[in-house]
Amino acid sequence: MSKVREKGTTTNGYSGYLRLSKIYGNFQYGIAHFRNDDKYDIKDLGFQRRNNHANYFGDISYQIFKPTKHFNRIKIDLNAEIEYLNSGDKYLGNEFELKAFLMTKNRFAFGGSLTANINNQYDYFKPRVKGRFFKQKGVLEGEAWISTDYRKKFAFDIRTTLGKRANSSERYTYLRISPRFQFTDKFQLIYEFEYEKLKNEKGWVKKLNDAIIFGNRDVKSITNGLTGKLSFTIKSSLALTFRHYWSPVQYDANFYSLNSQGTLDNNDYTGNHDINYNIWNLDLSYNWEFAPGSQLVALYRNAIFNKDDLSHLSFSKNLDNLFQESITNNFSIKFIYYLDYNKIKNWF
Repeated sequence: MSKVREKGTTTNGYSGYLRLSKIYGNFQYGIAHFRNDDKYDIKDLGFQRRNNHANYFGDISYQIFKPTKHFNRIKIDLNAEIEYLNSGDKYLGNEFELKAFLMTKNRFAFGGSLTANINNQYDYFKPRVKGRFFKQKGVLEGEAWISTDYRKKFAFDIRTTLGKRANSSERYTYLRISPRFQFTDKFQLIYEFEYEKLKNEKGWVKKLNDAIIFGNRDVKSITNGLTGKLSFTIKSSLALTFRHYWSPVQYDANFYSLNSQGTLDNNDYTGNHDINYNIWNLDLSYNWEFAPGSQLVALYRNAIFNKDDLSHLSFSKNLDNLFQESITNNFSIKFIYYLDYNKIKNWF
């Protein structure tokens, strides 16, 4: 339950989750239901993506608990979900997913998934106007991944996803590559490269008088990250983390207005709504657990943030522009000391 008192009024909201399942044996299955109303609000206490949902779930899985001749682990899952708005129980959409996880005797793991939405999907949140919805066909998406043995000095993870929306030119591409090297028992370095692109997506632009304007856009994001950790002892370590996130959004000349049936009509609107978004972080931290439950953490952070409309820039030119921005430097020290009541009471 949530109870928000603000400006002399009190708003009550609720959220609930119920699951019934078989959780033993090679074959396991279950059903579940999640629901919250449009007044449920926990933003003061935690993160809430959105409310006003009523979801129904079902799943069945097969897994092994004893290694076979070739595999240490095998697990296959089939999941299904149907989603509604809580208010009025308006249908939003569905999702069906088949996924597999396998690990061989030498700790080489691989797997994948196939995800699909059947028929029309209704988005009541994208128009940003209460009661309006955006109707689209479902998406078919396939994913595959591999992960090598982390016990070896060199290991890597690769994950890729391809997706396409039915009766549309909208396509989704994702790639993640993450090699790691264990130089010694005390020093490890991990690099992460992530590429994501959504092509020909119909995205919300603005509300213009009574019209809700959408545009045709390409959304891309590239993430580079490097993490290194040097352990002096089991209780003392130095860590360096670098991350650059770049996301350009480019609109073409095609704009639309959302009609009452949830589909798009051509609109003669013009405007520049391109977005070029950058975040750079470099963190150097020292962590020392000097007593059970007690820590000293020293952190230096170097950060740059930039947002403009230069989404046409190449990666290298964008990076050059980013470093023309002002840099924020922060240094902090955090001291945590654990007080044991059983010891404190003896002081008196």
